[in-house]
This record gives sequence, C-alpha cells and structure tokens, in this order.
Amino acid sequence: ALENAGDRSRVAIAEHLDASDVISLVEQGDVRAFLIKDLAEQAMTKEDHSALVELVRKGIDIGTGGKFYRELHSSGLFMKRDQRDRLDELDMVIAMYGGNKDEVGIALRDNISDFFDDMTDIVPAQRMAVVHGGAGGVMLAADELGREKEIASLGVGMALERLNQDYNENPDGIAKFGMSDRLYRQQMLDTFNTISVFNAGGFGTLEEMFVTTCSHKLRLCLPTPKIAIDETGIYEDATGLIEAISDTEELKVDGQIIDIRDAPLGDKWVKETFHRVESYNDATKIIKDFMADPAAYWRKAGIPEEAISNALQSHLEKLEKVGMSLPRNLLRAAQNYKGPEND
Repeated sequence: ALENAGDRSRVAIAEHLDASDVISLVEQGDVRAFLIKDLAEQAMTKEDHSALVELVRKGIDIGTGGKFYRELHSSGLFMKRDQRDRLDELDMVIAMYGGNKDEVGIALRDNISDFFDDMTDIVPAQRMAVVHGGAGGVMLAADELGREKEIASLGVGMALERLNQDYNENPDGIAKFGMSDRLYRQQMLDTFNTISVFNAGGFGTLEEMFVTTCSHKLRLCLPTPKIAIDETGIYEDATGLIEAISDTEELKVDGQIIDIRDAPLGDKWVKETFHRVESYNDATKIIKDFMADPAAYWRKAGIPEEAISNALQSHLEKLEKVGMSLPRNLLRAAQNYKGPEND
C-alpha cells in the first residue's frame, strides 16, 4: 500500500495523528505516505477533511487502521482497500436517508431487501452503491443489506455520540464529520449520489431532503428523482411547500400584490422531480422509468435544455475533482438532451 511513496520518501507510522498533524508533516517533513491507526474514526471539520483530500489528489497516500484497514480516496471516503477501485465504476448510487430508530429499520428490512434486488435488475451490484448516514435504523439496514448483496456501502455521517447515536464502522467506505459541518457533508453526498430516497426520519432527514432539492434547483448536479416513502404522511407538508414555491405567481407584501411570474420563487420543474409515495414498489417504478430514459423524465418535468447543460457541466467538474465518473446513461442523456422548448 505504501509503494507509491518511493524508496527515498519518508513514511510516517503513528498510533494517532490529527489531520492538522498530517498536513504539517507533508509541508515541513516531506512525508509522502502515512499509516495512522485511528484516522478514519475521527470526526473531521470540513477544513481538515478537504485539506487531507487535496493531499491525496496530489499523490500523498494515507492509510488508516482501526476495525478495518482503509485508504483515503480522492472522493473523501476512507475505503476498504479491496473496495477502493469500485468508486470509479459506479453506474448508480442510491442515497438512503431516514431516522436512526431501530424499530423502523427492522420493520423495513424486507422492503429494503426487495428494493435492492429490484435495483440490481437495473444495474449490476458490482456497479452500484448505497450511501447512508452511518448510524442505526434505516441507515444500518441499508448498510447490512447492501453489503450482503455485494452492493458497495458508503457511510457518510456525523459524530452524534452525545445524542446516544453510535457510528457504524462496517461500511466499505466511511467519512465522519462534526455536526456543524452538515452542509459540507450533504454537498459531498449530492455530488455522487444518483437517486435520493427519504424514509421516515426527523429534522435531520428533513434538512437533507431540502438541501438536495436546492442543490438540484441551483444546477449543482443533474436533477434526478427525490423520493419520499411516506406511508404515515409526515412529509405531506414538505410536498406542499415545494409545490407552493414552484407554483406561486403573486406575493402579498405589506398589503401590496407583487407579480412574480417572470421571476418566480423557484423553477416550476422542481416540484416535478420530488415524489411522495407510499411504498418501495412505487419508488421502484419511478427509478426504473428514470434510468431507462432520463431525457424523457426531464422533458416531462419541463426542465429546459439550458438547465440540464449547466447542471451537467457543474456535475462533471465536481466528479472529476473527487475522482469519480457520472453514470454512463446519465452522461449520454444529458449530452444529447433536447428540452421541451424544442417540441
């Protein structure tokens, strides 16, 4: 694992080093490779994490022990060594959001298992990953079932020990952040996930839902289905809010009526990419239709050609930076996309 350092470079082997120590040793000690026992388990700030990832992109090798030996990938994930190269080959990444209640995760295991089987009918397991928050409940079920089916499991979570939430160290790839860096973590997830699935959860899941929706609206990545599986109806108002922002044409401000049809609060197509359904079977149909013909999905949603072009450029730049690729069918669809304005 340390061969790339070369026979005349310095290698640092340590029980414990913080990210800041690693950065200093590279800059001041010409160290080109690190083997640190507990680095992957440390909760990092966005500044420290981004600095470490930048070192890896410049050719510094960082290996870490703990429960499993891992190597830091340019995506920002500490990967099990035999899983590291899979990140370059992914054609679908399903983000599984939801609360940490074990009862919910246990109740959903059969549904999630069948859902993953349906997804591997679209994309082979070897070219698929599931990303989650690395804690209990729905996240734990997604991790265990994903690895059981040889789907790469990526846990990108937060340090929540003070809320009595344990962090799962078993996924194939992990990254851990402090609670104040939630947005940095979410932007990382939105860069490499293809489909977002929101299960029953609390305020954290609600935040993830709206940040992802906003990332798509801002054309930071290609707009793909965002699916809330909501048998209880807890996300009904979230759906209504997204629809209201998309559809409102007049605002009342201090008693005055302001016409905003030419500059709306949000693009009308955003509401068409958010789906609240009652079951995983409903979610599967949406995903299969999208993956079979992304361009048809975008046209039906009313997404203009310029929006897809801008999102594609931004998405490709982000993925290139993290050493990953856009799923091939999405790339082809976006490159050849003709919007509804051409009909």
